[in-house]
Parts: sequence; structure tokens; C-alpha cells
Amino acid sequence: MKVLVILLIVVALSKQQSQCDSSDDSSDRSSDSRDSHEHHHHHHHRGNHQHPTRPITKATTKKAAPPPPPRKPPAPPKRPPALPPKRPPPKRPPPKCPTGWQMFERISGKWCIQVFDGIFNRNEAQAKCQRLGATLSGMENAHEKHYMHTKAVQILKKQNLPYGAMWLGIMRKKDCRGEANRNKEACQKSRAFYWNDGSTFNTNMMTWSWWNPDNRGGDQNCVYMYISASGQPHPNGAHPGNLDDIPCDMSRTGANLLQYTRAYACGMKPK
Repeated sequence: MKVLVILLIVVALSKQQSQCDSSDDSSDRSSDSRDSHEHHHHHHHRGNHQHPTRPITKATTKKAAPPPPPRKPPAPPKRPPALPPKRPPPKRPPPKCPTGWQMFERISGKWCIQVFDGIFNRNEAQAKCQRLGATLSGMENAHEKHYMHTKAVQILKKQNLPYGAMWLGIMRKKDCRGEANRNKEACQKSRAFYWNDGSTFNTNMMTWSWWNPDNRGGDQNCVYMYISASGQPHPNGAHPGNLDDIPCDMSRTGANLLQYTRAYACGMKPK
């Protein structure tokens, strides 16, 4: 009985082993058939579309390149050299009068005046002023008039003279000259004259003696100012500081030698 059971077991195992071997052969054949089909397909594809062959190169071992040196930071942009701080232009010194001259403030600006001595006619006195870069000066205000008279008095006292006269920068207007224009309304008193120094404009300083200006003879186109060392009126009645019209080429009037023109006043702008 035992022998029978053993035989049955051996037969069963033998059948099972036979089925496994058959299944493996079938699988192998199926795999071989599939491989053959794929090989044929690839071969046919390569025949229609040939790809360029790449050259076969032997792999070579390259040494690792050394790391690049560290880059220097870019240099800052060059700046132009710093300019020195701008200095303000030097201040121009204020204008000054020549030594010995007196400066006065006028509406027209600063004005320098000096009084000189000498017995000259008006044209000669003007030439003397021009050689100094000046001109015969007018009087803009009472302060200037007082200064001029005081300086002229000093000249008289040095010469021991009680009276005299001083040339000024004042002249008769051209349309008021000549005997024919003597009585014209527009040529009466100060309206007939003007300060010709280019800086004086105040006609209120034209104070005349009671009978002047008279334009006697029609040629009294220049003017001088009476001076008195003592402060007393002239023998002719003119007070110190009064004006009188006189011919430009004369240095005295009449026979009175005390009326010689002993001074002239020059004026200029300060430099």
C-alpha cells in the first residue's frame, strides 16, 4: 500500500515537471520570434534613413584646468582734479581825489575840487586845469561854494590883497550871446548861463551882484566870482561870492588893479 502511494506521487511530480519544460520552450520561441522581428524592422529602417556615423574617439583624460585668478574690482572712474575754490575778484579800491584836492558828493556822483593861484584870463585858466586832467569847476551847493571861497581867500592873504576874483566853469549860452540877444526874456539873469564842467546842474548857486549879469558890450560870455579876504564887499559893491559876467580874454576889469583874477577853481571826477 505504501509503495502504491509513493508511485502515485512520483508520477504526479513527473507530469508537473514535463508541463513546466514545455511552457519554458514556448516562451523561448516566442521571445526569439519577437527579437527576430524587431531586428528585421530596425534593419529595414536603417536602410531607408541612414544616420551619419560619428567617429569613434578614444577617451582621453584631461587634466583639470586651474581655477581662473580672482578678478580685480574695476577701478573707480577718474575724476577731474579738484579745482581750487573760486576767490572773489579783488575789490576795486574806491576812487580817490588827487593829493590836495577835496572830494564832494553830488547828485551826479563824486567830484574833486582844487583852487589854484595865478593871474590868467579864462581860456588860460581852463588850459591849466586841462593839463591836470580837469576842467574849470562849477558849484553844486553852498558847501562847495564856501570851500572855493575859503581857498581863494588863503591865496589873497598870502599876497596881502584884500580883494580879488576867481574863474569858474560857467559860460553864457550860445543863443544868448551878442548885443542883439542882450534883452531877450530867455537870456535874463541865470537863464542865459550854464555850468560847463559836465557835472554841475544847480543854477541856484548862480548868485549875481545887483547889476549883473549885464553883458555889457555883448561879449561878456565868461564868469568869475568875487573874493574878499576881509569878508567886506568890494569897492564896487559886490559881495563875496557874487558872480559877474566878463569877457573871456580879460584878467581884470576897469582900472582897479584889486580886481585882477587871482585864482581859478579846477574840478574832476575821482580816479
